[in-house]
Amino acid sequence: MHYEVLLDQNKVKTEGGTIPIAEKCDVIVCGGGTAGLAAALASARNGADTILIERNGFLGGVATATMMGVAWGFFDGMSGICKEIFQELVEKGYATPGPIVPFDHEGFKEVAFRLVEESGVRSLLYTMIVDTIVQDNKVIGVVIENKSGRQAILGKVVIDTTGDGDVCARSGAEFIKGRTSDGKMRPVTLLFRLGNVDPEKIIEWARANPHQFLQEENVNMIRPEIGLVRLHGFYDLVEQARAKGELPDEVHYLRFEYVHLKQRAVLVNTVRVYGVDGTNGWEVSKAEVAARKQLRQVEQFCRKYVPGCENAFLLDTSSMLGVRETRHVIGDYILRDVDVYEDPVVPDSIFHNATAMPKYTEVHSADGKEGSVTDEGNRSKNWERVEYNIPFRALIVKGFENLLVAGRCMSSYTEADRLTRHIPVCLGTGQAAGTAAAMAVKRSVPIRELDIKELQQTLESQGVNIGRDKVSA
Repeated sequence: MHYEVLLDQNKVKTEGGTIPIAEKCDVIVCGGGTAGLAAALASARNGADTILIERNGFLGGVATATMMGVAWGFFDGMSGICKEIFQELVEKGYATPGPIVPFDHEGFKEVAFRLVEESGVRSLLYTMIVDTIVQDNKVIGVVIENKSGRQAILGKVVIDTTGDGDVCARSGAEFIKGRTSDGKMRPVTLLFRLGNVDPEKIIEWARANPHQFLQEENVNMIRPEIGLVRLHGFYDLVEQARAKGELPDEVHYLRFEYVHLKQRAVLVNTVRVYGVDGTNGWEVSKAEVAARKQLRQVEQFCRKYVPGCENAFLLDTSSMLGVRETRHVIGDYILRDVDVYEDPVVPDSIFHNATAMPKYTEVHSADGKEGSVTDEGNRSKNWERVEYNIPFRALIVKGFENLLVAGRCMSSYTEADRLTRHIPVCLGTGQAAGTAAAMAVKRSVPIRELDIKELQQTLESQGVNIGRDKVSA
């Protein structure tokens, strides 16, 4: 749709009339997930008038709405806003540091709101972004819809942190959806928690049956002495139930993201629905129904087969589907698998990450059979610590002067996105995008004219590890 901004009337003219301009600001952050949270905080802390738009009534996205209460990355490798958030979660007893960092999603909401309020970010919740206003290769505003009706918000720089690249797509940006070979995307999930479990009994059985689990200490861990218990397997129990028709064909293993010892609860990440396009409203709706049917089957399986879960009950379920992959927005650079697995020199690096992964192997294949005996990623012992840098060019949207992207929908091929879609990287890329946006506004220059060395120095001064040893040869 064509829009004409009428500043003298404080309105935007559309083909069907006019809509009011609700607000003007320096930086608009579209989506309040982990990337959006960090982007908004960084933008405001660097002096920009920042508006953060979120469809839910809380912030955090995958960390809260989908209940993915595990940050996939080494605590000792976190930096910047990512480290700030998780350090506070640890100090408040909401998280446990380690090779992965399990955390309480309600605690994350609390910390997120406090940080946003203190930073001066203007949050607009319960709000959908329905369109963008584009002029001369610039996104100068977004059209929103909420209880106040349809309105426009104008900004000097726009950051897409929607996860699905919705703002970029509506603005006409190029993108890849799913795998480059066939467009297939990773399965969606629906997490849930079981309460009234017996952690001691679960741990006892797991220790007595090590062959039932992935033999990788950074994935499957039984370390109750430091509060870390994560179980990835239960292979034979699952096969027994599948043979009797008590589990759906899509389920090949049981995954307890963490066993919460004090709460006597487990977070279950086992539901898998394949062939879903997370940008298609009809498909997402069908997937939600299918996922909830699977969820009940997995719940019943746990009570019947898993020692320690005999008296468990469904405690709660995530408020939205966990969508692992949709659009990869095309930026000035598209991140490749060698960029994350081979740790090359990255002159414009803006964030360094460390995690554990099997090299060049997908752990959530779009082809199905995740967790089965043929699944190399989830049955392999070849996991290792992987470290890599993210280039700033992957956050600059191709063809636009003032549009940035961060988080899951950043510019990358699916082979690199296996690593970059996780919470620590979303927070890191969000912080870089927010900092760059504020600097561009302050200097009144297009994003590409920013001094990359100054951006890197600014990020480092704010506690970000940019992987300095790989910035130059």
